[in-house]
Amino acid sequence: MRGSKSLLFIISFLFSLTASAQISFFEGTWEEALKQAQKKNKVIFVDAFTDWCGPCKMMSAQTFTNTEVGTFFNDNFINVKLDMEKGEGPSFAKTYQVNAYPTLLFINPGSKEIVHKVLGFRSSDLFLNEAKTAVTKFGGNPGGGKKKKEKKAKKPKKSKITTETGSIDY
Repeated sequence: MRGSKSLLFIISFLFSLTASAQISFFEGTWEEALKQAQKKNKVIFVDAFTDWCGPCKMMSAQTFTNTEVGTFFNDNFINVKLDMEKGEGPSFAKTYQVNAYPTLLFINPGSKEIVHKVLGFRSSDLFLNEAKTAVTKFGGNPGGGKKKKEKKAKKPKKSKITTETGSIDY
């Protein structure tokens, strides 16, 4: 009995590591995603896809499951998947002029304006670069967290040499 509890714990732990190694998509309405993003001061990443889109399926299978992509996106965005032919998708597609798939949008939750837009399949490395561009455009730090305030350069202190004949400032 004790061994089975330990095994169950280990399996649960390993599953949680696997789950966090890919993009976690928000489950809820578009309005709920907007509110969540405003609350957390994060850009919304939207994967605008269709069921029949081959490159969309490749993004889901290859790019969204990449550990580095998953970590960066989960830390910096509220991630939303919207099928452009079902549910809220058609009205979203009309509002944001989505005409090709996949369309990958980064949206400011306050203004509801597009911060950055990408069309088509992207490998993990290229996709991370696009995401970092979006974070920078939103005013964040693509390395993670808030931008640090830059320190002002200190003025060098003046020194004085005193000799028998006088003093010199330098």
